[in-house]
Amino acid sequence: MLMGRNPGLWIFCFIALCPGLLLTSPVAGQSSVRGLGKLLSHCTDQHGYSVAAGKSLQAYALGEGELEWRECVYDGIRVTLMQSSPVPDLYRELIKDDQALTAGVRAKQVTRAQRSTHNLAAIKRIQAREGAHATERRKALSAQAKTEEAIRETRRILELQERLDDIRRAALEGLR
Repeated sequence: MLMGRNPGLWIFCFIALCPGLLLTSPVAGQSSVRGLGKLLSHCTDQHGYSVAAGKSLQAYALGEGELEWRECVYDGIRVTLMQSSPVPDLYRELIKDDQALTAGVRAKQVTRAQRSTHNLAAIKRIQAREGAHATERRKALSAQAKTEEAIRETRRILELQERLDDIRRAALEGLR
């Protein structure tokens, strides 16, 4: 499943770094999507470039304001996604690679489609790592909950045993 645990991330990265690719999975976490959509709009308002404008460009062309727009998007990724991710290094790598690939587009060594394909592979790596981390975290929390439940049950049993011991002591006191 392409959307993973952070649907806002995938929509954001697809729109910002992989324009033209279609999302086929349902979207959850609408507030994240709205926030990321606001970021893209903010970057467009600031720099004049938009994803829609990029779709009509030639293979080796950069849109007017695209470099500044991408920097704005990178800043958004840093602030919005990296801060809460267990794999911020992969985001840094995505940004670094996208910067290099964008330079490659400018130098007519990499096409916009190649950049999108590379970014998609990087996003899938992030998704896989974040998904694995989420699975491990769920397992750990589940084990912790079971352990806490066992601790509570053990305490309850010990309290009952202490009460029984108190009753036995009281009974023995009565035999004196």
